[in-house]
Amino acid sequence: MIQPHRQHYSATAMEGFDAHGRAVLGDWWQKATCRDVDCPHYLMGWKTSLDETDERMKDGADWIRFRSGLHFTESHDVEGLTVFVFPPGQRCFREHMEPTGKPGKLSKRTTDGVYQFTRPQDFNESMNEEADVAKRLLERG
Repeated sequence: MIQPHRQHYSATAMEGFDAHGRAVLGDWWQKATCRDVDCPHYLMGWKTSLDETDERMKDGADWIRFRSGLHFTESHDVEGLTVFVFPPGQRCFREHMEPTGKPGKLSKRTTDGVYQFTRPQDFNESMNEEADVAKRLLERG
């Protein structure tokens, strides 16, 4: 069965991927600090345990010790794991995102390029029209 041509609609925050396979964010999201998003690690501190017999974990422990720039206390537990305790008030290891408050982009790829809708109603109407065309094509066979 031949599938009808389908338009590509975009109403998400993600705009695609960069050369390293990481998501590229659209207008809806921006990078934020731990303080901006009330990160629980920032507010209360956290603990990280690493098994340094594993080479990757050893590299992670070295990164924490020599390159992270974070304050911590280091100890070893009964199982031989290295335990890093980070006090509150400093950034954690996660990359945080927060909404920008901007309205999202509603777009449709066409043969002439990308059409940006200015009103959500127009975007919705266009999607419904395309779905109706596809439905009629499928019914015809």
